[in-house]
Amino acid sequence: MLSVTLSVALTPILATLIARFSSLSVAVTLFVFMSIVDVVIAARDLRRERANGSFALGRSEKIGLWLACGWACLAIASLVDIQIGDRLYVPASSFDQSLRSALAGAAVRTGVPPFNPFFYPGHGIALRYYYYWNVLCALPAKLFGVSPRLTALSGVIWSGLALASIIPLYLKYFCEETVAFGKKSLIGIALLAVTGLDLIPTIVYFYFDRSVTADMEWWDGQQVTSWFDSLLWVPHHVAALVACLIGFLVLWIVPRNATLGHRAQAAIIAALAFASAAGLSVYVVFTFAIFLVIWTLILLRSHLLRDAGMFFFVGIVTVAVSLAYLHDLRQPGSSGDFARFYIRALESVENWADDSIPWDTLREFFIALMLPVYYLIELGFFALVGFAQARNYWRRPQRLLQWEWAAVVLCGVSLLVSSFLMSTTGNNDLGYRGMLFAQFILLLWAVPVVYRWTTGNRRGKLRLLFHAFLWIGILSTVYQALELRMFSVLAEDGRYVDEAPWLPHPDNLGHDLFRARYVFEQLNRNLPKDAMLQYNPVNKAVVPNIYYLQHQTVAGLATCGTAFGGDPFQCMPLQNKILAAFNGTHNFSMQDANRLCDDLGIDVLIAERSDRMWALRHSWVWSENPLLANEYMRVFACGRRREAIQHNFNP
Repeated sequence: MLSVTLSVALTPILATLIARFSSLSVAVTLFVFMSIVDVVIAARDLRRERANGSFALGRSEKIGLWLACGWACLAIASLVDIQIGDRLYVPASSFDQSLRSALAGAAVRTGVPPFNPFFYPGHGIALRYYYYWNVLCALPAKLFGVSPRLTALSGVIWSGLALASIIPLYLKYFCEETVAFGKKSLIGIALLAVTGLDLIPTIVYFYFDRSVTADMEWWDGQQVTSWFDSLLWVPHHVAALVACLIGFLVLWIVPRNATLGHRAQAAIIAALAFASAAGLSVYVVFTFAIFLVIWTLILLRSHLLRDAGMFFFVGIVTVAVSLAYLHDLRQPGSSGDFARFYIRALESVENWADDSIPWDTLREFFIALMLPVYYLIELGFFALVGFAQARNYWRRPQRLLQWEWAAVVLCGVSLLVSSFLMSTTGNNDLGYRGMLFAQFILLLWAVPVVYRWTTGNRRGKLRLLFHAFLWIGILSTVYQALELRMFSVLAEDGRYVDEAPWLPHPDNLGHDLFRARYVFEQLNRNLPKDAMLQYNPVNKAVVPNIYYLQHQTVAGLATCGTAFGGDPFQCMPLQNKILAAFNGTHNFSMQDANRLCDDLGIDVLIAERSDRMWALRHSWVWSENPLLANEYMRVFACGRRREAIQHNFNP
């Protein structure tokens, strides 16, 4: 357990620093060497334990191993493409995973810092993004020569194992649970399968609208994401959560009488963990940084000067090892302010308040009053646990223990940040990911509640309500897993599924996804690694392109993806030139296309059926024999390397 969580805490920052100041190949070599050393040491220890007769797995350990294998199988089944004949179906989470696949591919090609794969104005643009997860995914891709898409998906398994591993560590060393520790650990891990009451509004919406969304969480605009959903969509945020938690736990277990050297060792490990978290998710680490500041002030007020000094030292080391990364985040980009004030609310409640309450202050006050209702729906069973725990702490005559104070402060900070701040980058990632800490603390509080049920102690006025919410939370996760996996299959039918504009049209969805993957697999196999490709950057069905393609584009997304780095004013002239080739109002010939490719350094143009030029039979799309062609895509070599690419291309 400890080794898994420490790998999440230390590998991101170490791999990134090594690759930055040497190369990705050197980082791969060093990690392979360390892995061999670890295997040799583990094999030696295993032989020694067997010789002494001390090696034996208990019942809880065996169940834990089976759960780990089950999680790996579930993750693989939830993430891989389903191919039925010449039709292909991707999970709904491919919407987000496509981005991480592209960024991991950029790390393989360009090292650290990775270049923005969606913008190339004649030179590489360093990512202005939290890219440590993508560097991690690039390591096995570089070592084994496999697709970065596959290594990015496999990271979901690793992140899930780390999340499960941190629960027993916190139960033992933070919550000081010693009685029936193995059973309580299994209960805590099992509670990851419980979410809120989302299934109820999902059923209500289906009853009235006869439609389902790609993700159960989307029934409301301000979600509290289930653990399963977070792992499938944003495993790097979960990894950042684990890195923050293990870093804090390393500091937590340092004895009061520890030597200066012992404190320094713990502080360095914690600082590396926090630095990893910063490169995995700025939203998670922002929330945790507020908690650390408050906790350090509490230590100072409690006259625990050595502990407070250790936290100060951790902050200095964390910033020091993150300086290069922080410099990358200061590069030009199109994103705005980090966050703004916002009161989280159910979308229906917010809409009603906007229509019915004309005064801003009164409207915000009403929305704030509705927060308990919101969290009751979104957290379900865990909301009841939180209310019960707050009631117990309030009524208990004894003072809170130190770990209880830490849990309350962390949960409170997480709730306040998620309830009253909102990120400005499109989705409210600050609200969604900052909530992870409150969800984790609520899970820890829920473990003794469920454990008491297993011992026959089922007293309590709200017992039936607790049980009902628990089972609804389990059924919600089961439904969500099926929905995420089968969404594109249902979308092709088109009767009960909301439109998914990021995928091809439902009429030919399965066939077109199959055609797109085939085209990009051939391009990845036959083109030089430094080839520059270009498709229509404003095509809404862009997910297959960035999901399967492993090459740089001049403008791979609308506004060239400058939210990830680059000057948007530098992008627009380039994008307008490119759009003339795909969506122009006049005929664009192959001669025009070659001039465009020479001007922008493009080697391959990819036309899709949804492009306007596809319908013009005298345009460049139909004027020459393509490298590849099917009913969904036509691919042409162009520019200065046109003849070389045509000669070497062998699909």
